[in-house]
Amino acid sequence: MKKPKYIIVDYDRHGNARIYYREPGKKKIRLRGPLFEEEFWTDYQAVKQGKLKPREQPKYRGGLPAAGTFDRLCVEYYQSPEYRALNPDTRYRRRLTLDPIREKCAELPVRKIKPKHIRAMRNKRAEKPHGANGFIKALRQLFSFAVEYGYMDTNPARDVKLLKIRSKGYHTWTLEEIEKFENMFPLGTQQRLALDLMLYTGVRRDDAFELGRQHIKSGRLSFTPKKTAHTKGTRVSIPIHPYLAVSINAAKIGDLTFLTTRFGRPWGSRESFGGRFKAWCVEAGLPHCSCHGLRKAASVMLVEAGCSSAQATAITGHDSIQVFEQYIRARDREKLADDAMRLWTRGEKQVEIVPPKIDIAKDGTFISTKSLKGKGSWTSMAPRTGLEPVTS
Repeated sequence: MKKPKYIIVDYDRHGNARIYYREPGKKKIRLRGPLFEEEFWTDYQAVKQGKLKPREQPKYRGGLPAAGTFDRLCVEYYQSPEYRALNPDTRYRRRLTLDPIREKCAELPVRKIKPKHIRAMRNKRAEKPHGANGFIKALRQLFSFAVEYGYMDTNPARDVKLLKIRSKGYHTWTLEEIEKFENMFPLGTQQRLALDLMLYTGVRRDDAFELGRQHIKSGRLSFTPKKTAHTKGTRVSIPIHPYLAVSINAAKIGDLTFLTTRFGRPWGSRESFGGRFKAWCVEAGLPHCSCHGLRKAASVMLVEAGCSSAQATAITGHDSIQVFEQYIRARDREKLADDAMRLWTRGEKQVEIVPPKIDIAKDGTFISTKSLKGKGSWTSMAPRTGLEPVTS
C-alpha cells in the first residue's frame, strides 16, 4: 500500500521506525505506528483535522509565567503526562474551555480561587446547563492536577455541584422513522450509508465518520472506540450485518473512511458530521431524530431480537451494563406494560370483574359488596365493608 501524502518514516539507531507527518514549511508531527495499522490511521485523521499538532513549547521569551498564577498552572498542565494521555479530541475541548479563562485570569493567584468564584462562573452559564457542567468538570481536572503537584491545597471545583438537567435524553428511533428515512434516501447515497453504519453497528457519532475499509478484517468490523481508547481501551470486533454490507457495496466510499463529504473527503470533525446528519433528518421530516438516537435504537433492536445485555454490549461496545439498560428502559412503555400484563395474567382462570356496589349507611360509613366473582388467585381487590365504625 502506498504511503499517504506527507508521511515520512525515519529509523533510529536501533532500527525502530518513527512515523511523521510533515507538510512543506511546517514542523513535523510524530504519529503512532506501525504504518497502516489502526493507531496510525487514527493519528493521521487527527492531523488532517487539526487536532494533533507538534509538541507544545512555552511561548514566553522571558521565561514561564509567574509561579502560582492561573496562567502558570495551565502551562504546566498542558505539558503534563495527565493532559497528554487524553485523546486529541478531549485535549482540544479541554483547551476550548480553559483558554478563555486563562486569558481573563492569567495573573490570578490560584490559591485565592474559592468555590464561590467557580459557582458564580457556573451560574453565568446556567442557560446552557450541559456547557456549564462541562466547564465544572474541566476545572475539576485542572485543580486536581494542581493539588497533586502541590500548586493548591484543595480542589475548589470539587465542592461545586453540577446543574440538574431536565431532559428525556435523545429520542430513540422507531421502525417507522427508520423506514421514512430510508424512503427519503435510497441505497447508494451517503445519507443511507450513514444511517446503516450507525444503526447496524450501534457505534457512536465519534467513531462512525472515521470508520473505513481498513477496519474490516475477515468479514468483521474491528476498532477501538475513541471514547474509551485512552482509558479502558476495549476493542470492538463485530460481524458485519448483511444490510450494512449491501449498503457499503452500493455506496461510493472514500479511501480512508466510508463516509465522505460531497467533495469526496473525510469529515473534518464530529461536529461537522453530526450537524450534516441532523440536516438530513430535518430533510426527511424527522427533526427530533439524531445520531445518538440510532445507537439507542440499535440497543433496543438487539434486546428485542432476544440478545442478553452481555451479548448486546459486545456489539455496541458499552463498558457499563447500567448505561446500556438505561437505553432499554426508554422503550415504548405501553409495549412493556402490555407484555407485563400478559405475564401477570398467564395461567389465571377466567374471572368476571363486576363494578363494586357501594352504598352509604345512615351512620355515614361505606357498605360495599364483593368486587370480584369467580375462582382464581385474585380474591378480593377492595375491602368488603369499606370503613367500619369504631367499636368499643
